[in-house]
Order: sequence, then C-alpha cells, then structure tokens
Amino acid sequence: MRRAFASWIVLSVLSVVYAPAAFPADPILIGDVSSMSGPLAVGGVPGRQGTIMAVEEINQKGGVLGRPLQLVTRDDKSLPEEGSRAFRELAAQGAFLMIGTTGSAVSAAVNPLARELKVPFFTVLGYSRFLTEERGHRYFFRLITNDRVLGQPMAEFLAKQPPTKYCTVGNDFAYG
Repeated sequence: MRRAFASWIVLSVLSVVYAPAAFPADPILIGDVSSMSGPLAVGGVPGRQGTIMAVEEINQKGGVLGRPLQLVTRDDKSLPEEGSRAFRELAAQGAFLMIGTTGSAVSAAVNPLARELKVPFFTVLGYSRFLTEERGHRYFFRLITNDRVLGQPMAEFLAKQPPTKYCTVGNDFAYG
C-alpha cells in the first residue's frame, strides 16, 4: 500500500504542477525499473502495480500539460547490473524521470547514472542511508525512510530498559 501511495505521490506532483489540456501526440515517458523477479519481487510487483494505477489516474484526469503519461517498464531482476542497464536503456528512450521499487544495491548502482544522465530517479525500497547522505544529489530521491530512522529509535528504547540480553538479526549491508 505504501509503495502504491509513494508512486501516486510522485506522479501526482507532475499532474498538479501543470494544468491539463487535450492530449497531443507525444506522451511523457516515465521509466519504471523495478524488481519484478528475484528476491525483491515481493516489493517490486506491488510497487509496479501502484505506479500503473497512478499513471492511469493521471491520464484519466487529462495527463500533464495536456500530454498523456506513458509508462515504460523494465525488470532489474533484483541485480545492480540489470538495474543499471535498464536505467540507461530507458534514459536513451527519452524517459523524463524514473521510479524504482527496488532495493538499496540496485538503487546504489542507479544513483550515479541519475546524476550523469540528469534523469531524476525515485527509489521506493532503497533503505540504506548512504544513498541520500553520502551519495545524495539533485537527481536522486527516496520515497521511504532510511535504515538509520528504522534502527536508531529501537536501539535508544532498548538502552533505557533494565539490563538483560538482547539479540538482533539483520543485514549489515545494502540488500538487493
């Protein structure tokens, strides 16, 4: 649900900024590089569905600047090299911006490409804080909180509890 909402927000911003009119021939290409297969498909599939719904809703309301949105999709297969290849391919086709329901590793691979090619990229599942802290730039956006926000409050809470033993099991790397 969050992924669908995040996709809807990104695409709605486009439609709110511009007044709708009749559709001319040329659509605005929106790229979607998401994990439709591999271990992160569990997030990629519903994320893509949310993006499709958002594009359909915006087009039903007249599009952006009177132009319809056209969603062009690729599966990154939960692999950074596939995400990079797909991003370059969609940018070469003229994608105005891209969204991806994909993990931190694929988002990290796409991050420098977004800056190099000057194509905004909105990651939905890229939790790793380095994506926007150390590597942040004007063409990369996160539509979800980062891992620091997820872990630090729990650590602070546990530190205030009576002494006992705690165990956490989790990734210490950029998953996906």
